[in-house]
Amino acid sequence: MSLLFVHLSEMTKIYIMKKLAILLFILFPTLIYAQKYEIGIAGGLSVNSKPTANMYYRGDIVTYNYASQLTILCNNSHKWQTGLDIHVLELSRGSNYRYYYNDNFIGGDGKRFLYSRITTSFCAVLNRKFYVSPTSKSYFYAGVAGGFVIARNNSQKPSSDASYKAPDGGKGINVGAQVGFSYSVSPRFSLCTEFAPRYFDLDYDAAAPKQHLYNLHYRIVSYPMVIGFRYKFGYDKKIRFKNR
Repeated sequence: MSLLFVHLSEMTKIYIMKKLAILLFILFPTLIYAQKYEIGIAGGLSVNSKPTANMYYRGDIVTYNYASQLTILCNNSHKWQTGLDIHVLELSRGSNYRYYYNDNFIGGDGKRFLYSRITTSFCAVLNRKFYVSPTSKSYFYAGVAGGFVIARNNSQKPSSDASYKAPDGGKGINVGAQVGFSYSVSPRFSLCTEFAPRYFDLDYDAAAPKQHLYNLHYRIVSYPMVIGFRYKFGYDKKIRFKNR
């Protein structure tokens, strides 16, 4: 893109710069209004339920997996938030039971059944805030979420910690809820913790284990618990003033 710009004529460059200046001038009020937003990042651990439907290797032992979160929220009012929530986490379980798989036995060996190494959940969220006190900026919140999920797994690459790896490329819908607490450290920063169960309904273009006439399709619930921080864009004064 930069090389293309170098080869443009001076008149074209001036025209482009003028258009960009006009666009910035138009967007400036929007950028000021965007002070009602906040963004957060968090990390923690997650566990998940047994997969259902035609996932044959279900696992009877809970394992602890990584979990991370990116949140972009709009404080529509003093009490309500809407926004986008992105979780990236792992799905796996262990098994005491031994299954016969590819001329070998799996399970009962201290290794995991790895359903998804990188599970990315995109959700629209709606939260209701409950302030600690009328003068406090710290608050509890609870809400609902819904969106879609993508499950990735490098099934061809051997893994020392997994005796079974599910196929790559699962996709589907997800719904869930979240509860959390945001503790205000300063006018801009807050510490937060959140528990956000997510129900995944995953479809694959790959055959199901033990049922090769059908594509893999299973449902699973993840339970991530994360801790992180959020940066606020100074929305409090505007929102509080409007609600007086």
